[in-house]
Amino acid sequence: MYYWNWRIIHNVTCTAEDSYGDQYPVTATVWHGFGLNDMTKVEDDALDRCYAESGQDNTCYLMTCTHY
Repeated sequence: MYYWNWRIIHNVTCTAEDSYGDQYPVTATVWHGFGLNDMTKVEDDALDRCYAESGQDNTCYLMTCTHY
């Protein structure tokens, strides 16, 4: 779960990693009303990027999500 103060967040970055340790971050600029329900899209985008850019490595996993 993300226990963040959603009202003060401007950007969210989720990073996926492949089996070689290469990382694939995706950053989204968030809007007023962005919240936990919207995190799935950013998480999926990071996993999709990892899969696409790693040569379809099916071991990609979501490492972390941060905000600022």
